[in-house]
Amino acid sequence: MNQDYYSIGMVLVSLIAIMTLANLAINIWAKTRRRPPIDMTLQDYVRRSDFDKLRDEMRDNDRQIFDLIRSQQARNADAITRLTERLTAWQRGLERQIGRIEGAVGGKGGA
Repeated sequence: MNQDYYSIGMVLVSLIAIMTLANLAINIWAKTRRRPPIDMTLQDYVRRSDFDKLRDEMRDNDRQIFDLIRSQQARNADAITRLTERLTAWQRGLERQIGRIEGAVGGKGGA
């Protein structure tokens, strides 16, 4: 009868050892497993083709903005040139009128 208890005890100890090893293997596998899975992680990243497409679109936008800025600067430079010419013409006209007034006053005062 002692032999039966010994055999049952050895079977139970063997089963517990196997279960412990299985548990250890499952824990190791769970710890080394990637969380979240790689396909879930890669959903947050952009694909190379999408990146290249967006980069090209941004470069086109940059070119358009640069062209707009350049044309606006050209228009501003033209406007400044026109205003400067008008101001210069006004100043010359004013100087001529002042010169005529001085001449008229100088002619009356000198005679």
